[in-house]
Amino acid sequence: MNTVDISSPHNRTLKQWRKLQHSRKERYRRRQLLIEGEKLFTEARKAGCQFHAVLCAETRSLSDEWWDWVRREGIPVYVLSPPLFRDLMETDTPQGTGAVVDMPQAASFDLHKQNSLVLLLDRIQDPGNLGTLLRTAAAAGVTFVGLGKGTVDPYNPKVVRSAAGAIFRIPFQQVDLAEWITRYQAVGGQVVGTAADAGELYHAVRYPERVALLLGNEGNGLASELRRMSDRNVQIPLAEGAESLNVSVAGAVLLYEIVRQRGGVSK
Repeated sequence: MNTVDISSPHNRTLKQWRKLQHSRKERYRRRQLLIEGEKLFTEARKAGCQFHAVLCAETRSLSDEWWDWVRREGIPVYVLSPPLFRDLMETDTPQGTGAVVDMPQAASFDLHKQNSLVLLLDRIQDPGNLGTLLRTAAAAGVTFVGLGKGTVDPYNPKVVRSAAGAIFRIPFQQVDLAEWITRYQAVGGQVVGTAADAGELYHAVRYPERVALLLGNEGNGLASELRRMSDRNVQIPLAEGAESLNVSVAGAVLLYEIVRQRGGVSK
């Protein structure tokens, strides 16, 4: 297997990879993203994503099983000096392996699907929060995640890392939330909004089989229009003096209450 050594920060190919890390426009133009580590390699491969390049730090390597697969597939391998690899991945302790892969296929969702659990996100701006919500949604068996306008790019490198492979396992799509909610309610789905200071206590509500949980922006909560469109709003009780929970924590609490009422996660 032929490998290409990269030691200059001015290398043309390296500059293209940096664009994938820093530019949403470039990611969507090429429909590609940069991932790190064998766990994400495995998730991308299971999702049927094409691998365009494998990157490694000169002091690290893939497992023998992965090297055999890379050889069989004829994927180009690039060896970077450790400082260049660390700079590219923008992590303090990089795993030493990376890959350029295609974005997963765009998800579709059947609005008529019975026993659905949907997560709708309104202007979630912190990459770590979005990644954690996607990871939690995948673990809770969420059917579909709708990303509203103003939500951070799901292929932002920080989202990809914190999602821990969920972007390859859970169906998600950027949607017009008001339009999506209207269509979902028209076929019998119910939307449950969230509020820090109003609404029913979340554990006192009986959630229906077809439900969409709607979470709002970290600082401002749900847009007023979306809050009005919700069939009901719920809140999580807090101790005196506490203003709110982090949105990813609140999302986990609410999703797993729904899961608990359903008797567990659907396998």
